[in-house]
This record gives sequence, C-alpha cells and structure tokens, in this order.
Amino acid sequence: RADNMSPLIDIYLTRNQISEAEHYLPEIDAIIKKGASSNLELVKIYFQYSQCYFTRGDFKKASYYQGLYINLKDSTYNEELTNNLIKVEAAYLEKENLSRLAFQNQVLELKEQIIKDQGLLNILIGSITLVLILLIGIQINTNRKKQLINQFLDDKVKERTKAVIAT
Repeated sequence: RADNMSPLIDIYLTRNQISEAEHYLPEIDAIIKKGASSNLELVKIYFQYSQCYFTRGDFKKASYYQGLYINLKDSTYNEELTNNLIKVEAAYLEKENLSRLAFQNQVLELKEQIIKDQGLLNILIGSITLVLILLIGIQINTNRKKQLINQFLDDKVKERTKAVIAT
C-alpha cells in the first residue's frame, strides 16, 4: 500500500494540495510502524513528510523529518554502496574463478587427448614390433631351409663328382 500511496502524495505535493497529501501520511506512518517498508521507501516517505510540513509552515516537524530523511538516506546509501561493492567483487571473483576453471578444464582435456594419443602410439609401435619379429622369424626359417637345401645339393654334387671320377 505504501508503494501506491507514495506516488499519490508526490502528485498532491507537486500540485500544492497539502491537505490531500496529509490525508495519506498517517496510513503510511502506520505501515512504517508495522515494519513493512524498506529503508529506501522510508527515505522517500520521510522526504515527503518534510516537504508537506515545510509547505504548511510547520518548520519544527519539517526539520525533524528532514533529519530522519538525511540520516536514513546516508546510512542506506552507504549500506547500499557497500552491498554493491561486495556484489561487484563477488561477481569479479566468480568470473575469475570460472575462467580459471575453464582453463583447467582445457588443460585436462589436452592431457587426456595426449594420453589417448600416446596409448594409440604405443599400440602402433607394439604392432610394428610384432610384425618385425614375425618377419625376422620367417627370414631365419627361410635361411635355414636354404642352408639345408644347399647342404643337400652340395652332398649330391660331391656324390656325383665321386661317381664321375670313379667311372
């Protein structure tokens, strides 16, 4: 209700209709006493009170509400400024931490890719080594067979040479 009454009081004060503005002040005062308003709303309401009493010529009440307005405004804006600074710092730290996390995630992904590539390279090297061992084994077997065949042929040549010499 205070949010709705406050603009109405502003309109009445702008039009210099003080008695109409004063009509809503007790209702707003009751809302304030219940604690339903925030400090920013109270600042506005105290300002409206001081304007209303100043226009009416009640300088004592105008001064009282203007003092409340000034004190509350200073404390609210100082508190608000501090809260805003804390929020900005928290946002900056969060952004910095998020960028650090993103960087660390990239590093982890690169390391995982390197490990994966190294595993594939190890498999490839192992496969090539196995193929080479098989080829060497086949070559050794082939050489032994050739030596046996050569030995057999040498023995045949010697036999025939002896047969030819004996004849």
